[in-house]
Amino acid sequence: MPELPEVETVTNSIKKHLINQRFDDLNVLWPKVLHNFTVSDFKNRIKNQKITSIYRRAKYIVFEFKSCIMAVHLRMTGKLYVVSEIDENKKHISIVLKFSDKYLIFEDTRKFGRFYLHKNMDNLNSKLGPEPLTESFSFEWMYENMKNRNRQIKSLLLDQSFIAGLGNIYTDEVLWYSKIHPLSKSDSISKQKIRELVCAIKRVLS
Repeated sequence: MPELPEVETVTNSIKKHLINQRFDDLNVLWPKVLHNFTVSDFKNRIKNQKITSIYRRAKYIVFEFKSCIMAVHLRMTGKLYVVSEIDENKKHISIVLKFSDKYLIFEDTRKFGRFYLHKNMDNLNSKLGPEPLTESFSFEWMYENMKNRNRQIKSLLLDQSFIAGLGNIYTDEVLWYSKIHPLSKSDSISKQKIRELVCAIKRVLS
C-alpha cells in the first residue's frame, strides 16, 4: 500500500499539470470508486470549477476547489496519473476525469481505491493525526501522546488518527532504526527511545 512518500510523489507528479485547470467531464468505469458522491454531484459541484490547489494530507491526494474538496485514497494498488490520450488496452481503469486537452486516470487492479467529496478538510482532519514531517510533530508531542496510551507501538504508529502517513513498511523501518520491539507497549518506552523514534520517523520518511 502506498505510504506518505509514495503519495507525495504522486501528488507532485500530477500537480504540475492540473493547477488552475477545470474538469470537463468524467467517465466512471467502477461505480464504487465514488465513495460518498455521484456523477450528478460531480457535475453540480466540480465540473468546470478551477482546481486551486493539489496537496497531500496523510495518504490522501486532495484537490481543492473554491467551494469543496475532492480527496483520493490510492489504497493498495491505485495509480493516479495524467495522459494526453487514453490507452484503450488498460484493463483496470476505475475512472477517467477529462480536461480540455488531457485526462486524469485512476487505475486500480484491486479496486479498493476511493474518491471522496467534502465541503472542506474538516471531515478528514478530524480522523487524522499530525503530519510527521512538520514542526508540530516533535519529541514533546510524541512523548505526551505515547504516555497516554497503552498500545503496542507498531499498532499505534499504523493508526492514522495518531500519526498520518505511516504504513507497514516504513513503520517496520523506523522501529528497526530506533531499536524498539514492535510489540512494546507505548507507555513503557523510555524518553530516550521516544526521541530516537521521532528522529527515525523523520529520517525514513524524508
